[in-house]
Amino acid sequence: MKKTYLLPVCCCFIILLLAGCGYNVGSIANPQIKSIAFAPVKNETYIPNISEYMRGALAEAFQVDGAYKVSNVYDADCILYGRVIEAKESAVDIRSATSGTTFYTSTFQIALTFEFTVVIPGQAEALVPTTKVIGSAQYQVPVDQFIAMQNGIKQAAWDAANKAVWQCTESW
Repeated sequence: MKKTYLLPVCCCFIILLLAGCGYNVGSIANPQIKSIAFAPVKNETYIPNISEYMRGALAEAFQVDGAYKVSNVYDADCILYGRVIEAKESAVDIRSATSGTTFYTSTFQIALTFEFTVVIPGQAEALVPTTKVIGSAQYQVPVDQFIAMQNGIKQAAWDAANKAVWQCTESW
């Protein structure tokens, strides 16, 4: 009885072993770049503290990705210069009833446009040319509009930072 299960199990094991051959898991980032630093992010929007949220999200996103080590400006192989150029906040859904009553939503969306470039110190040409990414997030306002918006901004900054990481590690 035990021998009847041994042959199919061995066959499945061999098939799974052969199916995984030839694949490599790892980063496709530029092999000559090992570390990255961030210049202060400029804020060209009406929202305060957005540059700090964006810079923190960039540092975290690069650390999570692991392709480049986050370093200081003096020791890094390349430096990311960026600016938040636009922030758009909008209501997700506003409906009107046939009776003339308008129902306002408590769900909003924020979209941040982040423009960045990556340069190697001493090089004339940028490693990553000027690129724009848009990070967005939806948030709800249970009680405090300001706190909810700040949390939405952090989520949108995280989304934009992840897109910036993808551009930096895959665009070379």
